Amino acid sequence: MSAVSPPVVSRDAHPVGALGHELALARAIALLVPDRKFRAKIGALM
Repeated sequence: MSAVSPPVVSRDAHPVGALGHELALARAIALLVPDRKFRAKIGALM
């Protein structure tokens, strides 16, 4: 149990890491979707 807890605690303690993951995911989606209008919508959500 103690081996599983540290990663979860550090993830909660560093929201920037979670935000960076969301930004990386958004970039991946933007690269997969060539439609500029859709990419603009993603940019507006961020």
